[in-house]
Amino acid sequence: MSGSDFIFSNARVKAKEVRLLNDSQIARLSEQESLEDAFKLLNEYGYGLGCDNLDFDTMFVNAEKELGKEFSELVVPESGLEAFLVEHDYHNLKALLKLKYSGQLLKDKKDDENSELYMTEGKYSMDTLTNAVVAGDVNSLSENMAKAVKTLESSERVSPHIIDVVCDKAMFGETLSVAKKGRRKELVNYFTSSIDIANISAFLRTKRANLDLKFFAEGFIENGTLDKDFFISAFEQSFEAFAEKMKFTPYGSLVSVFVSEGLARFEAECDNFKLDFFKKERAEMFSAAPIAGYYLGKLTELKTLKLLVAKIKNKVDDDLIKQRMRGLYA
Repeated sequence: MSGSDFIFSNARVKAKEVRLLNDSQIARLSEQESLEDAFKLLNEYGYGLGCDNLDFDTMFVNAEKELGKEFSELVVPESGLEAFLVEHDYHNLKALLKLKYSGQLLKDKKDDENSELYMTEGKYSMDTLTNAVVAGDVNSLSENMAKAVKTLESSERVSPHIIDVVCDKAMFGETLSVAKKGRRKELVNYFTSSIDIANISAFLRTKRANLDLKFFAEGFIENGTLDKDFFISAFEQSFEAFAEKMKFTPYGSLVSVFVSEGLARFEAECDNFKLDFFKKERAEMFSAAPIAGYYLGKLTELKTLKLLVAKIKNKVDDDLIKQRMRGLYA
């Protein structure tokens, strides 16, 4: 695939980027003292038009669905950008599986009550995914996805954690495979790093919760740049020692943040790290980076808005919110 294939979509992205919120707009929202004032300001920013007053849930669900549709239209076929839509499919699959195994998803019944749990459709329609989960008809699904459903069907015990482990392994394998087929280095690097960061996060969370090595090893995701032995050899070490070991990888600063500032700041910096893959190349019009960057930037914007609305609603201290704030793409 040549770089010229991206020109049209990237031109559309550049027109959309001007509507992304900047730091001063976010600061203005953070200063609002009431939900009523926050709702009015978000309307001014283009969010929630037509929503009932103070219906923030509908506002953000609609914005996420609109972004999903927008991104689908921007995707250059067979470019590897489809890997982001694979994430949509697995998000929806996990939601359906958790409903099924908790007894809340019934055969021959359309699941309208839980529509807020789902993302915009990726490659597969909700009907196709629901049929696969309820009736076991996985023939229309990808090999990875079908295998995940079958694995859970044959398991003696299925919990939300097991669903996450099985589906995440399948998802990361599939996203990387799709990215590699597109032969875009920027996307392959992004999805490879996403695997590394998922494993680092799982490692830190496992140790923080005083869970055993087996718990971490069962959920380890292959095909990153850091193999399982890298983590196993550090499992009995302190967080500080692990941070020293990580200095020789691209992720050293992330683990240092975990040690010095805690989990919430670490998670925010992980999102910043991944967004920077494309932020640095946003001007490369012959690349997939502007499209991917805009999509992730808009998702980051939505996370930030949700966080600030929660802050205003619950009167949360500014310092606690700052720990969770991501950097903007604008």
